[in-house]
Amino acid sequence: MSLSIVPNNARAAQVSVNLSKGSLNGAPAYLPQSVVIIGEANTANQEGLSSVPLQVTSAKQVGTVYGYGSPLHAVSRILFGGGVQVPVWIIAQATTDEDFTPKVITVTPTGIATKSATIYLKVCGREFIDGGTYAVNIAKGDGETAICNKMRTAVASCLSSPVIGSGTSTCILTTKWHGSTADDVNVEVDLKGIDIGVTFEVDNTLEGSGLPTTIATDLEQLGTYWRTCIINTYSFTDEVMNILNDLNGVPSTTNPTGRYNPGNFCPFIAINGSVVDDPSGIIYTMPNEVTNCMAVAPGSLGMPYEAAANMAVAWLTMAANAPHGSTLGMKYVDMPAPAADNQNPSMNTLAYREYLLDRGCSTVLWKNGEWVIQDFVTSYNEEGEFPPFYAEPRTLNIDWNYIYGLGQMIEQNIQGKTLIADGAIVTVSNCISPKNIKSLIAQYNFEREKQALIANAAQSNKDMTVVINSQNPNRVDVEVQFYVTGHANIITVNALQSFYFG
Repeated sequence: MSLSIVPNNARAAQVSVNLSKGSLNGAPAYLPQSVVIIGEANTANQEGLSSVPLQVTSAKQVGTVYGYGSPLHAVSRILFGGGVQVPVWIIAQATTDEDFTPKVITVTPTGIATKSATIYLKVCGREFIDGGTYAVNIAKGDGETAICNKMRTAVASCLSSPVIGSGTSTCILTTKWHGSTADDVNVEVDLKGIDIGVTFEVDNTLEGSGLPTTIATDLEQLGTYWRTCIINTYSFTDEVMNILNDLNGVPSTTNPTGRYNPGNFCPFIAINGSVVDDPSGIIYTMPNEVTNCMAVAPGSLGMPYEAAANMAVAWLTMAANAPHGSTLGMKYVDMPAPAADNQNPSMNTLAYREYLLDRGCSTVLWKNGEWVIQDFVTSYNEEGEFPPFYAEPRTLNIDWNYIYGLGQMIEQNIQGKTLIADGAIVTVSNCISPKNIKSLIAQYNFEREKQALIANAAQSNKDMTVVINSQNPNRVDVEVQFYVTGHANIITVNALQSFYFG
């Protein structure tokens, strides 16, 4: 028995633990989680912008370095506001090319206010953000220029707003950054049902466009470090998703690639956001891979990357502290509601959620004014495979935890010791036999079982094989199968009714 991915004539010292599909000293530490946000900085923050990964500790720091209201800042304010405790890293992309344009939205008031009232600009589904409010206090007699002045003042009062205002008799709202991600910014005028004698027309006068060309190069800086989660603010751009897939690679019995290679095992999941009510058009273009996950908020007026950030809060909280757990029933901490005419999104239908899930799409419910997570999955949907091995990030994270801890245990207790035969009697220390190795791994399995990450450790230990390689005296080959625990996500009850006759 030999791992074919490591040639028998390999000589360099290494611990190689591979992840494959199977047919079936205190508690080990959990795999430390961390998250990387990739995205654009504001135009005002482009000069001297560095793409070198920067660890950040607050949304304020991100706003200062990359610009308040930028995609990077919008994601970080949700992460830190949601209480995420894992390390947060930023990899920023430049948007200085002339091909990049901002989103421009023009709000045109017509008429003279016939009464005083407070109306609101609703920017990306929000009437207020981080202590600032988009409230516009209209006074009787206000004309178009006065109203526009007040709208610009309202926008300026919101430091974390994604737009800045200009104009006189029209209010021109321009995104603070350039790029295709800016095109998702939306603005409404909410009169709160009050007729003030003024009408408002909202027009998208310029589309945001442009995609940075440095994303692949920037992501190479991840190196050999564990960065377990990437939030992709570019959402479902095929080019970016392919970059993430190629970098991360795939697990395989014979040919693992990318960050699944046993010699550098440090894979990640990438969370991509969507706010479309029907994401079926997106999932048909998603590759059948283990990397990309869709975080959804169907019909929300928020930004797609805000949905990704909200899912990341739930996922990272669970993965870091209780990886045996589930995101089922967890709620988004800061995600705008669906549009007023879509308060019962299509995903609230069980049959439709099943349809989407089978195709690699995560699902949520809009319930009692909150987004409630139902299923969190990757785009992996191998036809005819049930259950799909690599569909759930939770299962992948257990795989990673198992391999991370096993590798640490081997490095600390096995690697470098002198190999002796089972039953051999020696008078020196620092020796180990295949039987000793098997015992250590068996104990490791029992500890992981106590953490509810794996089940049936006794069977795993019974079936485990440990042998000194027949061609290389400095090599030990181990084969062990572990059984990942499941969840009570689906409960079927057959309740038998009868009559009571006394």
